[in-house]
Amino acid sequence: IIALLYNNRVSFKSSFARIFRKLHPNCVCINCKDEINQSANGWFCADCMEHWDAYLFKYACLDMIDLPKRYFDRTVAPFIYKGDISKLILDLKYHRGGFVCDALAPWVAASLLNDNIKVDVVVPVPLSKERKRERGFNQAEVLARAVNAYLGLPIVDNVLARTKNIERQERLGAEERKKNAENAFACVGGAEDFAKIRGKRVLLIDDVITTGATANDCARALKKSGAKTVVACAIAKTEFLA
Repeated sequence: IIALLYNNRVSFKSSFARIFRKLHPNCVCINCKDEINQSANGWFCADCMEHWDAYLFKYACLDMIDLPKRYFDRTVAPFIYKGDISKLILDLKYHRGGFVCDALAPWVAASLLNDNIKVDVVVPVPLSKERKRERGFNQAEVLARAVNAYLGLPIVDNVLARTKNIERQERLGAEERKKNAENAFACVGGAEDFAKIRGKRVLLIDDVITTGATANDCARALKKSGAKTVVACAIAKTEFLA
């Protein structure tokens, strides 16, 4: 019941923000907080939009992620994780900024559609129960809903689970992150649940990709349970992964 109420609250907050911006065009940029009179997408001022190119990745496929064995088929992220983009993602993650997902989802969806990536279902990267209770929500689930508004696919959020409590990835170095995420995820449920991903091309969504370790272990679990392919997708990725 608590989870349902929270999800409804997040949806209401994002919906309210969208409606408010339509009714009150002279609002503030979610990045710099300056007043917006006119904006390309209603979330950012013209000055911030001019600097956006500095954070855009020029190619969507990340083929140089250094992992012992790669389980995902490819990764997609429109932005480099730095500057204003990293601040917005931190706001999303730690300050319940669900509106950030609504603002950045068009870029994520465009990266997928422009690269002609074919997927069947959307799966958000799960948080542990403790982390979700502490944070109050899962930012990957909020982002998955925002991106899926442009894709119109089934969202499967009850099959992939985090089965091992791990140390927070942001506190670790690259090699430690890889070890930390090993065998941390599994697919749970019965035959009816597994049928949602078996033979399907899965779009795995998270807020940011750093070493690719979390996405890789999720992909391992999904493919072990019958997923055909896994595309790992995020708002941003660290620059050294290009």
